[in-house]
Amino acid sequence: MKNSYKILIPFVVIVFVIVFAFGLNVIYVPLAPPDYSNDVIISLERTPCYGPCPVYSVTVFENGSVIYEGKQHVENIGIYQYGISTRDTKKIIDKFYEINYFSLNDRYEIGSTDHPTVITSFRNESYEKIVSNYGDAGPSRLHELEIMVDDLSGAKSMASKSIPVAKTKEASIFNMKPNTMEYFYYPNPEKTNDRDPFQKFILIRLPEEIGGNVNNTSSFRAYSAVSLTDHCLIKYWPQEQRQRMENPCRGDMYRPIDGLLISGADILTNTPIALPNLDLSSDADGSLIIETPKWTMQENGVISIGRQISLQEIRQNSQILIDSFAKNNPSFPQIPLDFTGFTLAKVIDKTSRAEMTYFDFSSMSVLFIDIDLLLPPSNYPNLANNSEFWQIGDNVIEISGSAMDKNNDNPEMYKTYQIDFFKDAYKFRIEGKNLEFMKKEIVKNYFPEYSYDEMFLISKNI
Repeated sequence: MKNSYKILIPFVVIVFVIVFAFGLNVIYVPLAPPDYSNDVIISLERTPCYGPCPVYSVTVFENGSVIYEGKQHVENIGIYQYGISTRDTKKIIDKFYEINYFSLNDRYEIGSTDHPTVITSFRNESYEKIVSNYGDAGPSRLHELEIMVDDLSGAKSMASKSIPVAKTKEASIFNMKPNTMEYFYYPNPEKTNDRDPFQKFILIRLPEEIGGNVNNTSSFRAYSAVSLTDHCLIKYWPQEQRQRMENPCRGDMYRPIDGLLISGADILTNTPIALPNLDLSSDADGSLIIETPKWTMQENGVISIGRQISLQEIRQNSQILIDSFAKNNPSFPQIPLDFTGFTLAKVIDKTSRAEMTYFDFSSMSVLFIDIDLLLPPSNYPNLANNSEFWQIGDNVIEISGSAMDKNNDNPEMYKTYQIDFFKDAYKFRIEGKNLEFMKKEIVKNYFPEYSYDEMFLISKNI
């Protein structure tokens, strides 16, 4: 691609010489066909003007995936993801070469104000070209390219025509057993050729213990099957102590009750994120109906990017997990919904052991609590190096972990405290970063008959 751009410069000089000397019309000879082994990304953006100009952007990927965002004065506001044929994608890419897009100026503009700007771009892994065309001041070949991108990408239709409201019947409620899944395609489930993976979804009937035993839509969830990290297809695993959706490529995990991302992904966000979903209803025949989605982050989400999920929704669903665990383990200590400002995201029931994961969704920091049933019960933690021992009432609390090791050279972000203590017939282990908050929460949740000031240091082994 770089070579094609370089040889364009002498060609342009020759053309201008011919035009100047002979007054000929310029014929733009296309460059060599592009190398489609590179991932080409085409974009077009129309900006505001003084008036009701349509404001939107569209991004076209080489595989035919399209992301459209309607902003102002268009029929469809928000972010929408859909697909076009690879044949149309190739036509768009070829047009960039046909008009010698790479020889254009970076900016064209007229002298007056209040006009819209059309910004086009061509990118691959080794090259990027952006052209800004204010007031349609650019050459006619650039205008032709803009029109083609609008037409073939579907952006023109998205800006001018509302998406029709439609409902799709998908599956009978009684055909699926609890704790099972099926894949399906939406919005074209009957299409069998050249299927778009961005239209692939997972239909899950929840496990019985968290509501999957009810014969109505509350037992079902429908999520995009495209992961939020690398566009790999995810799968639901129904095994005990697992029961989650997983990405086999990167390892990110999502809980089935709401699609919340709970582990293993490098996503830069300061808000909770979940898989895009489909809203479900049912008809008189007992069949599930897919309601027409709104592909925005705040509603059904955006495929491969995610859905913003409120902390209130997370807490409501986490309480369902707590209630389910308590019903199956009535003798176990109560699991807290919140701990040191972190909210419960995951509970794993291992019969005589419970493993909980908590998140601070503003920083994506994590805290772990493990509770083990001890047979026979022990009275004190084991003595270990790099530890402190505190006492509250008759209970001894051991504080250790990598953050207590003065010889640990790892960055602070990787250091954690580990707190172990025993109560009744159970051993508790809590791992996190904020030691004082953790100690206060331990007193509040497990030794409420005492105040925090009654906890005192009895020895150090550091």
